[in-house]
Amino acid sequence: MIPFRRGMKPHVRLFTRGATAALFVFLAGCDRGMIAVGRELVVPVENDIQTLDPAQLSDPITSRIVWQIYEGLVGLGIDGETTPVLAKSWSVSSDFKRWSFVIRNGVRFHASQVFGAGEQARVLRAEDVRYSYERFAKGFGSFVFSGLVAGFDEYAAGRAQRISGFAAPSDSVFEVTLTRPDPAFLYRLTSPYLSVMPREAVEASGSAFGRTVAVGTGPFRLLARSENEVKLEANPTYWRQRTGNLASVVRPG
Repeated sequence: MIPFRRGMKPHVRLFTRGATAALFVFLAGCDRGMIAVGRELVVPVENDIQTLDPAQLSDPITSRIVWQIYEGLVGLGIDGETTPVLAKSWSVSSDFKRWSFVIRNGVRFHASQVFGAGEQARVLRAEDVRYSYERFAKGFGSFVFSGLVAGFDEYAAGRAQRISGFAAPSDSVFEVTLTRPDPAFLYRLTSPYLSVMPREAVEASGSAFGRTVAVGTGPFRLLARSENEVKLEANPTYWRQRTGNLASVVRPG
């Protein structure tokens, strides 16, 4: 544990038991002052760490941490083009109003007690995407879908029980219906607000979700959190193939 001192920046500790490409995206935007000791990387953060609940997130700095814990359906490559993440493929109707996403096989949420006695993991399902996207209707990132997804505004205003434009007809297919054509809809889904989380973690944890509990599918899982520190540990069952093993990174201030 690194003791907190007046003037000390909040920071993130990454226990790097095998690096992933996502880590380097995280490091590229970090402040100076990174310290590496063995496989433990200490990364200072520019401001106070906010919630780790993507649906309540409003800080772009904290989003760098969130993107290590959670993932969305699609991401952005280094060329600025959309790339498959939790969705392995997708299709769209000729009028660009109906989108269908095929969920990647074998992706698991981080092992957690929310899934049963001890620490167990659960396979990602399309219903997890529908549930997560519905949570965003009343969160900071609601602007991503407002006025675009069928039934979204009605749900956000409390006039509907569910968002009619989101559907999970099977465990492997998630569908979105829009109110108007949007050929660039995929780019909206790259927002860090649109991360996928399991209902069990949110409902079983109550107010602790986003503070001391965060369960996603990302390359790192939450190990511990205090007022000034977040500890992340490499996810041993991460679905992406690892291409290297980070021993240390030092970026002095």
